[in-house]
Amino acid sequence: MSGLGKCARQQVWGLQEAKDEEVEADTPGAPWQNLMGYAGQAIVAKIVVDMGYTITDQEKPVYLPGIPGHIDGKLSGLDLDSPVIWDNKVRNQFAYYHLAKDGIDKVTRVQQQCYMAAEKCLYSMLTFVPFDLSGTRSHLNRWKSEANPQIMRVMLPYSEEEHETIEKRTQMIQIAVDNRITVTREEDPEKGEFPCTWCPFMKRCLATGQTTDFMVTPI
Repeated sequence: MSGLGKCARQQVWGLQEAKDEEVEADTPGAPWQNLMGYAGQAIVAKIVVDMGYTITDQEKPVYLPGIPGHIDGKLSGLDLDSPVIWDNKVRNQFAYYHLAKDGIDKVTRVQQQCYMAAEKCLYSMLTFVPFDLSGTRSHLNRWKSEANPQIMRVMLPYSEEEHETIEKRTQMIQIAVDNRITVTREEDPEKGEFPCTWCPFMKRCLATGQTTDFMVTPI
């Protein structure tokens, strides 16, 4: 669920490789990213409990047709009328600045819509923590951002319309994986910019070039 909002070609190739090797789809460096995420999550979990929230279903596996995933947990109590999905994100100073400036990115938004649909929750509460507090504060000041460089809380509502789009996208990605179809890429590696520079398939994508035979439903 966490990668559905990323480039469709990256998703398809990653799932094809995982299917061939019978391992979970992942990207280089993910174990380190996961460890940092767990550390930040443990800190925020203590904070939200001290505030008066109750955490349940931590690290619970969740499923939609063709889309496995897991949630950090659910929060209830305090100012919440019903349980909500809780998802914690650790961000470097660059990503935290863009969060403050542009709001939630589409990859995170799609992930949360999947979680809410799977668990039938009306809201997802996201907590964002900067990896480097002092560096993030300097970065925000440099770009004159009003964000608080400590912990940011965002409430995201469930959207039936967005979920329908996600379902169509999932179905098309699964068709491409099962039939080994090279899908239209949604990013341009020719620019040599993020997110392509972080994609493990960048060289392969450049060699393959753009195709237009099979376009996955965009987000």
